[in-house]
Amino acid sequence: MGKVYVLFWFDVEDYITPQSDDALKKLAEIFDEQGERATFKFVGEKARVLEARGRTDVLKKMAAHEIGYHTDNHSQHPTVSEYLEELGWDEGAAEFERRERQGMNDLERLFGKRIYCYGQPGGAWAPQAYQAIQKWGVPVYLDEARHVGLNEQPFWYCGALNVLNMRSNCTRVSLEPNDNALPEAKASFDQIYERLKIGGGTASIYYHPCEFVATRFWDGVNFNKGQNTPKEKWRIPDLKPQDESEREYKVFSDYLAYIKSLPDVEIITASQLMEIYPDRAFDREYTPDQIADLARAMREEITYQIMDGVALSPAEIFFLIVSSLAAYSEGEEALDSISLYSPFGPVERALESANGAAASADFLRACAMVRDVVGKTGHLPSSVHIGNEKIAPANFLATASDILVKIADSKEIPGEVELREGNFTLEKYVTGEGVWGWTIFPENFNAPGLIDLGKLQTWTLKPAILLRK
Repeated sequence: MGKVYVLFWFDVEDYITPQSDDALKKLAEIFDEQGERATFKFVGEKARVLEARGRTDVLKKMAAHEIGYHTDNHSQHPTVSEYLEELGWDEGAAEFERRERQGMNDLERLFGKRIYCYGQPGGAWAPQAYQAIQKWGVPVYLDEARHVGLNEQPFWYCGALNVLNMRSNCTRVSLEPNDNALPEAKASFDQIYERLKIGGGTASIYYHPCEFVATRFWDGVNFNKGQNTPKEKWRIPDLKPQDESEREYKVFSDYLAYIKSLPDVEIITASQLMEIYPDRAFDREYTPDQIADLARAMREEITYQIMDGVALSPAEIFFLIVSSLAAYSEGEEALDSISLYSPFGPVERALESANGAAASADFLRACAMVRDVVGKTGHLPSSVHIGNEKIAPANFLATASDILVKIADSKEIPGEVELREGNFTLEKYVTGEGVWGWTIFPENFNAPGLIDLGKLQTWTLKPAILLRK
């Protein structure tokens, strides 16, 4: 029987409704009373407003809990997806940092602790954010959206540990006035619990403090469908009666108590995810035999691999194979071992040809060049030139894998290599279908460029493997 880990997290975002400040405090108190910790993802403006309102009591309540980042202004336009939709990888990451760094700075200043996770506002996902948060030292991407996911469990993508697109493993108790809400929520969680405890796994539960005091979301009132209501005209949504809010707090508290009462359930925070799902791919060096085994797999299908309980992304395998072949171009025998490096995926698509043959010496020199370029840029090349051929990364990796296997089997470098077509299969895990329906977006908003960048980054995709089952 495995352990079931449960993440309770809150998007703390409503900087317009003062009553949501008290809701935040009350929710923290519920966790304090039950001896548990939650993850509170703050919008920068919300934290600044708490400071301006003199709500040091609320800020201090966060001392026992974990703080995440939820952008600087959340729903004010342009949102993250809006201002990044037409930007490429590097310029998009720079723009994200320009707009969002101040919020991070303010959270670190006000709470005096490390920020362990980031999650997009609403449906405003964008892949360039991953490069920025990696630079900031934020290791976890925590949210719920359908843009990217893997097996409805935590996964690695763009160097971050993601809890995203958990779907059947994401649940909650309804706050609607319904006597059956709590029994139904318990039954729903029981299904997740029975399924996950077989081998261990994680469930995700999230709320917004404003849900407990307002009948509508604050941003839907002021920023719906692309509108940017001037600050002097911001409206507070209709509020719930106090007794209704108290009923909801009681239901939520009972729900938390029930979940924590189950055997082998542990309530965790974002930072604890890193302890439970460490990336152990970096704990070792890789031998020629291990790299040759990876190459054999890449000849058939370019996807993540699990070797001795360690997950490797296609980008990491690409680096190992190319580095191994680069040694031959430099007159060396096979390296005794290679340390892992984890680059981002390609940052643009390029037209390529993938037929014919090439001299092995030319291909090996290209491997040395690619290894150096990857180390310098931090991402895989969009294409590789070999003579007159321009080869896509998947085709380059398939061909490199074929050469490496032949060298491993025959102990000789062939004089010529046939350029192979690679079968890269992970792009299906990023989708643009039905993901841009957030009510805050302008009508008919669509961002195919973000989805294409996201698909290119599936070179970094791999499952997160439980260390503590």
